[in-house]
Amino acid sequence: MSQLKRYLRVLMVFARNSLIRSMTFRTNFIMECISNLAWVVLNLAFYVLLLATRRKMAWGAAGPNIPFFVFLATIQFIYSLVEAFLMPNVEEVQRAGA
Repeated sequence: MSQLKRYLRVLMVFARNSLIRSMTFRTNFIMECISNLAWVVLNLAFYVLLLATRRKMAWGAAGPNIPFFVFLATIQFIYSLVEAFLMPNVEEVQRAGA
């Protein structure tokens, strides 16, 4: 259990440093947040269109799809957080190692 706490603490340090680095360039950070939000909205719109088509074409039972949307929103939210806060630093580590 102490190993898990240590890894979580290291993850939090990386996330904090990544946020500090990203917030140094505030305009870039805001534009990246807007871009990630736009991707989330476009992906959810695609799934709405897909489900509406499924209902209209009778591809499946037209039951409530709320759990499906919660699942997709959770995936997109986690992906957006990783892209916004951790990936810029991962790219920097790759450049530094090369």
